[in-house]
Amino acid sequence: MPTKTNNDSYPIFSNDKCLIAHQKNDILYYGYIDKSGKTVITPQFLNATNFKEGKALALKVHRETIGYNDIFKKDVVSYHYFEVAIDSNGTTLEHLTQLALHVSPQNRNDNSPPQITSKLISKNLIAVKGDDAKWRIKKIEQ
Repeated sequence: MPTKTNNDSYPIFSNDKCLIAHQKNDILYYGYIDKSGKTVITPQFLNATNFKEGKALALKVHRETIGYNDIFKKDVVSYHYFEVAIDSNGTTLEHLTQLALHVSPQNRNDNSPPQITSKLISKNLIAVKGDDAKWRIKKIEQ
């Protein structure tokens, strides 16, 4: 997540990682580089936050084959995503949202990434906003 200052924004390193974006099929996917510029977490998330105390929040995409089109000889797929907490290797520690959002990234009308609503509030606690707009606290074991 870029740091904003004077109506401008720029990337920063947090926990020795910097958020990057890579465009594929008109969709931005987010990942991380280290201080040498090497990609350490491949861009794979629809949105992601800077690392804080060894964790970050991200929108992880899942691709599900739901059928096969005999005419076009192609799989019919559905995309959905979850808010997740990840560790410094990009491994999912916890799914923060229980229900997947079934929105195909290619059907979006704007270029801005979907929003992450959860918040890292301490090393092992994450505030997760529910569909009822109420916050609940989730403990993450590492």
